[in-house]
Amino acid sequence: MSWENSVFRIAFGSIFGCLSLLTIVAFGQVVETQSNTQVNDARERVLQKTRELYSTLDANSLRPLTRQQFTLEVARAFFSVQAKKTPANLHHDVSDLTTEQALQLWLAEIWEQAGLGSWNSERAERLPDLICQTVVGNIVPQARFVTTKQRLVDKQLADNQYVGIGIRVRWDEGKAIIDEPFPGGAARQAGSVPGDCILEVNGRSMAGLDLGQIVDILRGPKGSQVNVVVENLDGSEPRSLAMVRTVVPIPSVQGLRQRDDGAWQFFPEQNPHHAYLRINQVVGSTSVELKQAAEAVVGQGLKHIVLDLQEMTDGDLHQLHMLADVLCGEGKFGSLELPAAPTQELMTRAETAFSDMHIAVLSPKKPVSGPVLGLLAMLKQRPETHIIGPRIVSLPTCQSSFDLSSQAGAIANLPYAWLVPDLQDVQPTGEASRELLGRIQFTPHSVADNPEEVKQLALAWLQQN
Repeated sequence: MSWENSVFRIAFGSIFGCLSLLTIVAFGQVVETQSNTQVNDARERVLQKTRELYSTLDANSLRPLTRQQFTLEVARAFFSVQAKKTPANLHHDVSDLTTEQALQLWLAEIWEQAGLGSWNSERAERLPDLICQTVVGNIVPQARFVTTKQRLVDKQLADNQYVGIGIRVRWDEGKAIIDEPFPGGAARQAGSVPGDCILEVNGRSMAGLDLGQIVDILRGPKGSQVNVVVENLDGSEPRSLAMVRTVVPIPSVQGLRQRDDGAWQFFPEQNPHHAYLRINQVVGSTSVELKQAAEAVVGQGLKHIVLDLQEMTDGDLHQLHMLADVLCGEGKFGSLELPAAPTQELMTRAETAFSDMHIAVLSPKKPVSGPVLGLLAMLKQRPETHIIGPRIVSLPTCQSSFDLSSQAGAIANLPYAWLVPDLQDVQPTGEASRELLGRIQFTPHSVADNPEEVKQLALAWLQQN
């Protein structure tokens, strides 16, 4: 090799090396710019969604927050999702901020301080929902923030129009186990039985996924096809079940036993002197189901009913108001008080399906909401009704769900009004009295927590009447 060629190679190599270095530096700047853009986008999405969250709370909550209080909770959530300790001086910092612009700039600084800028794009996509869930949980413990997808599911369940394959599933040692395939549901028709473990859905293994992810994969639009591979706990060979997602009505009025066709049997076959009805939750079809159950009871000539409400704690005001129509007939359900609005008197209609029937009510075991308290108060004043159970504890608020303005999620179970039941021995005046209103002794009996003992007390009362 000549001296000139050597020099040329060295020079060319140096130039190429410099160009490569410049390219690497330039590429790094582009990546850094893209990364910064992603971070800024994630931060802006979080700030935009929290602004919507505040507007929704401010417009609908029974106890709205100040902007400073809300901003402080958002800042705390920044550290919470990072599992970091919240700085002690945040409260003092936010108290000095008086304008919207100052609050937003301060949150941008706290964002960096919490280290949220280090999240990758996949995790950053989940940040707005995580922040909102944390904030709502801290501000209104009984409420929750739900995503758009979960909001749709909640609406389906509330209307008793849930679309799916019709199963109740449980999590057992890292496996999704079908606890019950509902009668009339796609899974049961395809051959699923209790104890089936879900292995695959549409060719995708469920190994390594949590229960929420598996349930989300099983969901889909009405009429869509799904293939589920299951393996029963009895050790039999895996089976492939082909099915079509459809509307799965879930009975909310239950009886003693559910027949194979899905209908409930409300009275014992060997001693059909009384009927047993249980309502755990109130949905859109509950009042209609209750009327149908009453027709079945009347058809047997029965006049004695055990109404089990031990698991009922909450429900939509409108649905419980309709339930009171069916159970109690004409009367006063209560007074609805909304912030900055006239008091509304809620009356029930004379359309009871239980005329002249003796009803032994098993009252809820846990604290109840205002609408449930209103129903119990009306039942208490019904001459043919006897309520058996422990002392009822309640803060008589009404709860509902409110969508964010962009429809990108909602606040579920948000208290928005007071419902003061019509009770002759209680005259509420002001918020302090409302809080005491729920501590009502409906029955002189001191009842143990054993549900069977409660039922025996109910049956004893029915036999006396």
